[in-house]
Amino acid sequence: MIPRASYATPLARYMRRRSLLLHFEGLTAIAAVIALATGGAVIARSVIIALLNHNFPGTPPGCC
Repeated sequence: MIPRASYATPLARYMRRRSLLLHFEGLTAIAAVIALATGGAVIARSVIIALLNHNFPGTPPGCC
């Protein structure tokens, strides 16, 4: 009778690889959210400054 192969070692290797992949995906998602929030804040600030510089009635031309 042929002994049955143990799946403990391949399963442990698979679970370790899967765990590392899930951690990497989580960190990538966190980095993407932070980058999008930072980019949105920079763009919003530049839009607000541009609108204030062009449309504010109290500033003379060429000021600021």
